Amino acid sequence: EELLVENNQDGAAYDSHAVHYLTFAKDAMDQASRDGDWDAYFRRIGPELDNFRAAIKHSISIGNTETALQLSSSLSDFLIEHGLVMEATSWLKQSFPSDEDSLSPAVLAGAYLTLASHLRGRRGDRQKAIKAAKKGLEIYRQMDLRSPPDTCLYDAQLLRHTPQAHRLELNR
Repeated sequence: EELLVENNQDGAAYDSHAVHYLTFAKDAMDQASRDGDWDAYFRRIGPELDNFRAAIKHSISIGNTETALQLSSSLSDFLIEHGLVMEATSWLKQSFPSDEDSLSPAVLAGAYLTLASHLRGRRGDRQKAIKAAKKGLEIYRQMDLRSPPDTCLYDAQLLRHTPQAHRLELNR
């Protein structure tokens, strides 16, 4: 982050930094999903954690909520695996905009389902988790997809372990 401060010209360095780390995160997640090698994902992300944090922080500060949500969602598996559930949830919550219409539906739906998977494990947040999952799934339905991506369904299925889960309709 110190180098960014020194090299920043009208925010351009920060913006470029955020785009770079969003691409980095997406590539790492895609490769781990294809290869099933999540250890490689963790090894790639770990050394860059401070850069990810700086990119999320900057994206939130300038109101680039779409990038902030994508970065927060992409980083969440790493943070949770390393015992940083509160940080992962905090980044996601801070990233949500007041005007959700400004986001692409796919990013918004994915962020809600990622948030739901975070909240499901925290005592007292089961109702909020179910509410977030319902919202995310409804957005996917409005996109006229036959079903959300498998990872989103997996996150929503995890909510079935809650007493209220029988009310959560996961399929059309």
